[in-house]
Amino acid sequence: MADFLLPNHFLSLPRPDSHEGAPEGAADISTLAAADFDVDNRTGFMPPQPPLARLPEEWEEWESVEDREMGERWREKVKKVSTRIQDLLLVVTC
Repeated sequence: MADFLLPNHFLSLPRPDSHEGAPEGAADISTLAAADFDVDNRTGFMPPQPPLARLPEEWEEWESVEDREMGERWREKVKKVSTRIQDLLLVVTC
């Protein structure tokens, strides 16, 4: 990132406290890494594997219920959109 910034840009400058040692009594955190806190370097706090698209087969009954519900919601949204389009056509043609 520093290659793209001007030398005097604040992100290119060293931290003001980088020349000082740790304050008296402070823990040395210079060797801590994201893994020390169970943070994945690629995905942050999200799990490294992608989420399931569908639950396993033993949950298929629940998945079917959800599919039907989502289908109903989708149909309701389409009905609202088609009504709005018809209203818009009325306004444009008047």
